[in-house]
Amino acid sequence: MAEETGAVGVLTHIGIDVSDLERAEAFYSALLGVERDRAWEQYLAFKPLPNGLTVYLQRVPEEKTSKSRVHMDLTVPNVPAALARVEALGGRALRDFVEPGENLAVVADPDDNEFCLITG
Repeated sequence: MAEETGAVGVLTHIGIDVSDLERAEAFYSALLGVERDRAWEQYLAFKPLPNGLTVYLQRVPEEKTSKSRVHMDLTVPNVPAALARVEALGGRALRDFVEPGENLAVVADPDDNEFCLITG
């Protein structure tokens, strides 16, 4: 039997577990510059990003208890300025991870989901 090569599929959606859909919608709408597409039951989906990727939120009852094993990287023109905006939106820098003047900051949303701010 011949070995399969190539991608198994195409990454089209990223789901983020949150405790408060309204708070998370406000945070991610401003962070990503996207509007709500639709909401149903415990889900809220944003309109696709310019690259075609769709981000959606899922309200879950349990709190986050450990480090995320998968996270997003947002490419930004200026990490300190982007970090200040994340904090103004209700996110936070993770201790010992922010490197002032560098091209990387590890941050968290209001539900403690980690993501990175990087310069390209």
